[in-house]
Amino acid sequence: DQTISFKRFLEGLSLFNTPGQRDAKLAAAFKIQDFDGDGKLGRQDLILYFRRIVLFQDALTPQMDGALSKEKQAAAIADKVLGEASSSPEHDKERWITMDDFRRIVAPMPDFESKLFINV
Repeated sequence: DQTISFKRFLEGLSLFNTPGQRDAKLAAAFKIQDFDGDGKLGRQDLILYFRRIVLFQDALTPQMDGALSKEKQAAAIADKVLGEASSSPEHDKERWITMDDFRRIVAPMPDFESKLFINV
């Protein structure tokens, strides 16, 4: 069962409705992408995240692109992101992004907090 209580939903929403709390927002943004819950973002996590973003965008503006090409695009983007952001050794078969990697890349963005703000 993948449901949450309304109270838990509001607690999560309140994080994004409060100015500040930069570290908490970083942790939440990281956790949203960590689908397997292993504490790091691997290739499959990123592919799934990108796939969901594309599916959401397609629901808003349907296009005629093939699903296979979108899958290849998601995989190529995931590989590029891992190549640029991962601190795991290049010779490792599996690359990943740790919370420290994520913080190093995302935290300096000047508009990070404003992008993670929901005005309700």
